[in-house]
Amino acid sequence: MKTAVVVTLLSVVLTASALDLGLGILWVAAVVGLLALRRRLRPAPALALLVAVGVLVGGGRLGWFGSPTPASYATGWIPVWGSSSPSALPENPTVPQIAAAREQLAVQSREELRLTGLEIEQRAGAVVALSRRIEPLRGDAPREAVAIAASARRLARTLSAPEFRDLEARRAAVAAHLAELDRRLSTARDGAEAASILREADPVAMAQVSLRPVRDDLASAGAAVDAIVQTIGGGVPMITATATARVEEASGEIRWDIQYSVAGAPGVRLLRIETRPFRNAAPSGARVSLAYAAGGETPRPAPAGAWLELEPAPRGVTVAVTWSEPLAARPIRPALRTLTFNEITLGASARTDDVLVPAVLDGRPGIEIPLIVRLPPPRLTRVTLPPHALYFASRPGRATIRTDGETWDSTDDGAPSVRVELVPRSVFLRNPLFGSAADYLYRPNPGTVVSAIALAALTLVLIRRPHPADVATR
Repeated sequence: MKTAVVVTLLSVVLTASALDLGLGILWVAAVVGLLALRRRLRPAPALALLVAVGVLVGGGRLGWFGSPTPASYATGWIPVWGSSSPSALPENPTVPQIAAAREQLAVQSREELRLTGLEIEQRAGAVVALSRRIEPLRGDAPREAVAIAASARRLARTLSAPEFRDLEARRAAVAAHLAELDRRLSTARDGAEAASILREADPVAMAQVSLRPVRDDLASAGAAVDAIVQTIGGGVPMITATATARVEEASGEIRWDIQYSVAGAPGVRLLRIETRPFRNAAPSGARVSLAYAAGGETPRPAPAGAWLELEPAPRGVTVAVTWSEPLAARPIRPALRTLTFNEITLGASARTDDVLVPAVLDGRPGIEIPLIVRLPPPRLTRVTLPPHALYFASRPGRATIRTDGETWDSTDDGAPSVRVELVPRSVFLRNPLFGSAADYLYRPNPGTVVSAIALAALTLVLIRRPHPADVATR
């Protein structure tokens, strides 16, 4: 009987050590410590076992050993045991200053090239057309009407300047200039050289090719339009965006679904909405599906084209953007841990953009007002994963097993991205039993430490050597 108990006990220890060598080290350290203590106090293992069991029972009732604090798989039982294997390090280490410079240049490039020449002309033409029909609104908002007329004149003067008469040619020139800067940054040797190259993207250095003056005039005109709608219509439309992601390991894809809710103001109705900014939310080359629901109606597919016509004009509309992209997982294999977990960074597009929404004010159906509404970065609220696959998420959330898999729902304000860690694809690991034990196997916690000491003490109690009879009678 004792032999069976010892074999079972050692099997448990060896299994735990195979999953996390740190647990084996803790157990061995406890055994060695108790052996050293037994030389001075013979019943030390038995006393340690009683104390450990008492602490586990009493502490369990008092709530001392709750669920361990969430921690990444790369975090060991001791901080120096963290992730140090080559698989957990960046594949192509880059000088931080160069990487930051390229990212800053990419942001500037997206802003410079966000609007095509045709889109700039359409927006400018809409503002100029509004300024010519502004008279019926002067009585209710005289200052705002004057501001619109002034911004329209300034915009017309800018576009009539020789350097802005061919917007597409100027856009091509700025694209070539920024591409050349990015090429030079890719071969930069240090941060000083990267900073020198990046200075050539300053507004002054790019004055001969940049579209910034037109964009500034459009922004000023948009603010003037917002002011008059705010005064007469009681507010301007706003957009909120939420994103959900589904991880499909079998097909190696991540399926995204972003919901953009355009909420109008009390006295404003939406006529149509531009579709290009919504399609650009997906990565380049992805196959995008667009659907919309106007005024609480059933969602329906959006027709092909640059505009969604909203009939009858609602006060709000929801646009759903869906697409799939390849699943890119990074292996995590920290020191002293034999299993390789996978890390996936999920983040919807955080590119800044805006959308043109022509609208009308209640009681003034003949005056079309071009509203430019900013698209916010989507808040990632839910991730759906295979059952029992989730080990750790970098943001606070709640995991639930559902019929379609395991879902992680955000419990914070919904940041644009989250980093999740998945256990390996194996029926022996993706099950409720391992899911419950993994927290205590890989996350430092006092309950597992006390349990390791108790198992070490029990091992020594069970395998203690009997004393010779002549020694016992003395």
